Amino acid sequence: MIWNRLFHIAVAVALLGVVGCGPGARDFPERDFVQGTVTLGGEPIANGSIGFASDEDAARGMPSSGNIKDGTYKMQVTPGQKKVKINCMVSSGKGINSEMKNIVPAKFNTETTLTANVTGGDTLDFEVTSK
Repeated sequence: MIWNRLFHIAVAVALLGVVGCGPGARDFPERDFVQGTVTLGGEPIANGSIGFASDEDAARGMPSSGNIKDGTYKMQVTPGQKKVKINCMVSSGKGINSEMKNIVPAKFNTETTLTANVTGGDTLDFEVTSK
């Protein structure tokens, strides 16, 4: 009798676990590949980062960011109109007390004016100036 009851409890717990892990548990938006080049003052950014985000992405906690290597990037981004932020951090000196400085002006990152419309399979190139 007790084994019968334990069996029914185990089945109920297993069913609750399966139902809780269904497709409606979390809505992950579609993402598309985006690639391109990024230059600063006409020169490829050797090492940096690029981010694409909309207000909706921020509300979901799902902005997209990727690495820039030798002036190129490739990443996945949710489709739509995005603000684009580009960063390139370099050391301001030598030794252990050197500070990191972003050599990309604020109008391309913290106060970005760059935008892009991501539609999928896009090649989006960005040429930023140092002033």
